[in-house]
Amino acid sequence: MWLNEPASKHKLTDVPTSNYNLLISVDKPQQSDSGPNLLNDDLSLENKVYTALQANSRTSHLTEIKVYAKQGVVTLFGLASNEDEIVQVYDLVKELEGIDTFRMNFKLRSRI
Repeated sequence: MWLNEPASKHKLTDVPTSNYNLLISVDKPQQSDSGPNLLNDDLSLENKVYTALQANSRTSHLTEIKVYAKQGVVTLFGLASNEDEIVQVYDLVKELEGIDTFRMNFKLRSRI
């Protein structure tokens, strides 16, 4: 639904309130397919996201987020306490170098 739209058009109020499932494509230059190194690249992307989440004071307390990368697409999933936490994760990940497309699939703890 939001693929290839500017990030400024994304509002959490546009998403169903029980789950947040977003596919975001960030306009960044495409990197060439590295063939056999794709698995290593995916692991590097996962580590990059985990490290950034832990290092950021606004997201370091979010311990129930899992990160998975496959063929350069990063998926974050887990539990959040509120919509602000989801926005903080989104703001952080969209700025990371090397991540062109990512998905976020979160459930709010209060709605489980």
